[in-house]
Amino acid sequence: MDVTPTRAIEAVLDLIHAQVAARFYLTSPSEPVARLVEAMTIAADIATQPNPTAAHERAQLYGLLQPHDPQAPLGPTSAIRTRPHSRVLETITLLAHADRFSIDVQLKYRTGSDLPCYPAQQRHPRDTNHLRADQGLPELPMSAIPTLLWPGLLNDAPAAAREGGDLVTVRAAASLALAKTASSRQWRLLATDLGLPAAAASPIRRHWHTVRCDRDDWRAYLAWIERVFVRLHHEPPPIDYQLRRAVAADHAFLTRCARNVLSQHSGATPDGLGPTALVRAFWPVYTESDLTLAAAPTPPPDPKATRILRRLQAAGADPLHSWLEQLNACVAANLPAAVGPLTWEPP
Repeated sequence: MDVTPTRAIEAVLDLIHAQVAARFYLTSPSEPVARLVEAMTIAADIATQPNPTAAHERAQLYGLLQPHDPQAPLGPTSAIRTRPHSRVLETITLLAHADRFSIDVQLKYRTGSDLPCYPAQQRHPRDTNHLRADQGLPELPMSAIPTLLWPGLLNDAPAAAREGGDLVTVRAAASLALAKTASSRQWRLLATDLGLPAAAASPIRRHWHTVRCDRDDWRAYLAWIERVFVRLHHEPPPIDYQLRRAVAADHAFLTRCARNVLSQHSGATPDGLGPTALVRAFWPVYTESDLTLAAAPTPPPDPKATRILRRLQAAGADPLHSWLEQLNACVAANLPAAVGPLTWEPP
C-alpha cells in the first residue's frame, strides 16, 4: 500500500499502543523497556509487509487487528465513532474481511475500492486523514441517483451483472447499490427515496445473489459500482431526480400540463395522442424509471393509451420526442426548481 510517511508512522504508533495498552514515556516508561522495544519490532514487522493481505495475516499471528479491537473495529457504529482511526489499519482490516461481509456492509464500507473505509457519518469528527481524496467521499445525494441507472453505463458493467436479470431489475439494483454505497441508511428508506416499490426488493436480491455466486464476478460488480459512485461525485447530474420523482407522483399536475401542451400546439397532433397517453410516455423518460415501477395511480393504467403509445413508438423515429420536450418545458415553467434537460447520461 502506497501511503505517506506520516500515515505509515501513525499506523505503527497505533499498533504499538495496542500492545502496551497504556500511556508510556521514554523517560519513565509504564512498561518495561524490553516490552516497548518488542512492541515496536512487531509493529514494524506488520507495517513492512508487501501488501495489505500479508500485513493483516501477520497482525493476526501477533493477536492484533481483531474484529473488535479499537484500532480498526468492524463495528458497531459506537466503536467506530468513539475515536479517530489510522486509515492504514482501517483499510488493511476492511480489505481482509471484504469477501465475508454481507452485501449491505460491503457497499457501506466501499469494498469495491482498493481503499475501503468507514462511512463518513460513522467517523469521529477529527477522523479526516484520508489516504486519497476519493476515500473521504460521503454517500451520494438521492437527487443524483435515478430510479433506474442510465442504460449507457451498463456497457461498462461486468457481463454477469448485465445478464443476471431483466433490464429493469438490473438497472434498479445498480441504482440501489449506488444509494447504499458509503451509506448507513436502511435498504427500505433508500428504496423508498428512489421510488422503488416493495415488490422490487425480491427480484433485486435474487439478481445480486446470482451475480455473487461467482466471487470474481461479484468483486467486478462492486468495483463497477464504486467507479460510478466516484464518477457521479465528480460529474453530478444537471437533474434533481429526487425532485422529479416528487413531481411525477402528482398525476393531476402532469395531466394539466399535458392538456396545456396539446391545446397550445398549432401543428398536427399524432392520431390518438391525448393527455393520458402523453403523460404515460413522459413519466418514465422524465424520472429515468419504468412504468412497471410506478405507484398507482401514477399514471393510471389505460389500455387504449398503451396501444396508442406502442403504435407511435413502432413508427421508427420517435414522433413523441418534441412533445416530451414541450411537456418538460411546461413542467419547468410551473416549477422553476425542476428546470433541466429532459434526459441526461454521464459523459
